[in-house]
Amino acid sequence: MRRHTLPIVLHNPKILLIGGGDVALQKARVMARNSIAFDLITLACNSEIARLAERVQLREIEAKDCRHYRIIIDATGNEAVHRMLIAQRNQEGFLLNVVDLPDLCDFFFAALIERGPIKIAVSSSGASPAIAQTIRDKIVRMLPSALGELADKTLKERLRGIIRPE
Repeated sequence: MRRHTLPIVLHNPKILLIGGGDVALQKARVMARNSIAFDLITLACNSEIARLAERVQLREIEAKDCRHYRIIIDATGNEAVHRMLIAQRNQEGFLLNVVDLPDLCDFFFAALIERGPIKIAVSSSGASPAIAQTIRDKIVRMLPSALGELADKTLKERLRGIIRPE
């Protein structure tokens, strides 16, 4: 399936992460690093993932849960959950990421570089996250370490020019 890239910056996305294992923890860490709040529904999880989530529900996912979210990440590895989410996606219209099953995904996580407000994403469109991570790591070595500080300083100067005290 052909994929298209549209780099977007989300404002207060309503996200649900399903699953409490290592893969779910990896996704939770990415969202937490980017100050993205998310809810978690899982049968069990460790204390780190529970701490990262805004709200944790220890139970099975139900179809009615889907109507409350714009983005759902399925890190369960459970085929029955995948099928239920696909059916609900068609009804509710949320974006779905089924971890490690690119053909079922509406979007992919990119390998991110973060320097303050500067975010650089490298994606393989689900073909090879390892290759995207390798490219990301090479780019990181080329970037100045003070890039985030420069962006923060520039933002402050820009805001001073745009927002004038009365």
